[in-house]
Amino acid sequence: MQHSEDGGRIPSIRSQSAPSAGYRWQLVGMLWIVGFLNYADRQAIFSVFPLLQTRLHLSLAELGLLGSSFAWAYGLAAPFAGYFVDRVRRKSAIIGGLEFWSWVCASIALAGKLWSLVLLRSVMGLGESVYFPASLSMMSDYHGPLCANMSETSSPSTITVGRGKKSHFDKHGQDKYFFRCVGSFGA
Repeated sequence: MQHSEDGGRIPSIRSQSAPSAGYRWQLVGMLWIVGFLNYADRQAIFSVFPLLQTRLHLSLAELGLLGSSFAWAYGLAAPFAGYFVDRVRRKSAIIGGLEFWSWVCASIALAGKLWSLVLLRSVMGLGESVYFPASLSMMSDYHGPLCANMSETSSPSTITVGRGKKSHFDKHGQDKYFFRCVGSFGA
């Protein structure tokens, strides 16, 4: 491992042979599943706004605070997350982030006050901010310049699927079950 002038690690070229094409695409599939959980966790809250509004007597402004708390934390943490991911093993960042945000998501089912929901959503934003820098960097390294873009385009499809899956739980008023289910699947 080489070090840059500022002390950061620069990955050395691997002396091992390159991973097989099958393994590289299995990696894309695994990262797609993690990406799905990433989006399902973050989008789930919006499907239960009507239930939360009724149960906790939340105003529209309070729902707005709750809805934006994740985005504020995620956005503010993103530059630091990229810096962090450059200095740790990407696999550890992805798995650690998945476990962390999944536990936080499952904990949302236990929250009974606005402040606890806002806090947990903000903490989840911090945890989820490491996924994209780590996963895109990993896919680029494993797929090289010839097909890195093709492997990386699988990530946005998780947005659509992650948003859509929660609609089943919306129809049946199973908000707490959804948070427990998605959260425990990732943990």
